Amino acid sequence: MTKKVFLRMIPAMLLPYLILFSYVVIFNYTDILLFDQIMEKVFDNNALILLGVLFIYCFITSIFSIISFAQSLRGKYDAKSLTKAALIVKLIQLPAYITIFVVGVIFVLSIWMIPFTIILFLIDSLTLILTSLFSLSGIIVSVKNGTFEFKEVILFAILQFIFCADVVSLFIFYKKLKSAETPSSPIEAP
Repeated sequence: MTKKVFLRMIPAMLLPYLILFSYVVIFNYTDILLFDQIMEKVFDNNALILLGVLFIYCFITSIFSIISFAQSLRGKYDAKSLTKAALIVKLIQLPAYITIFVVGVIFVLSIWMIPFTIILFLIDSLTLILTSLFSLSGIIVSVKNGTFEFKEVILFAILQFIFCADVVSLFIFYKKLKSAETPSSPIEAP
């Protein structure tokens, strides 16, 4: 079951890596890996075309994620599968988030690069929201099926929308979910 859920998350999972790819293609001034050819031949040396393609991908991914979120809430998947798949996606995205953060810090050092930092932050935030929809659906499904009460998981739900805290809190939630769903062995009477 986790494989099906994971496959639905791939468009959102790829988004931070597409952001990194876009910045490498836009700011590459060498012949390394033919990035200059990609910019010239595919995007006609126009960064706005590349950013337009990226925004279209963001829009399509947003629609896809919202539809998947709604299907998850209707009970198509169980909480454990949703949470496990969301955790895998967030862990896969972690290197991209760290790289985007470092690039953003470097861009802030130059006044001319501040607009790019703002764009990085906005698209990064969109990516966080899209992947958090999947983990939030796992949390909501766990409440709907009676594994947890709402007051037990409200903090986990809020932390899904905060960078870095989302991964840690989702890991803790997954461990709690796993232990809550594992039937305990019956205690035998002496």
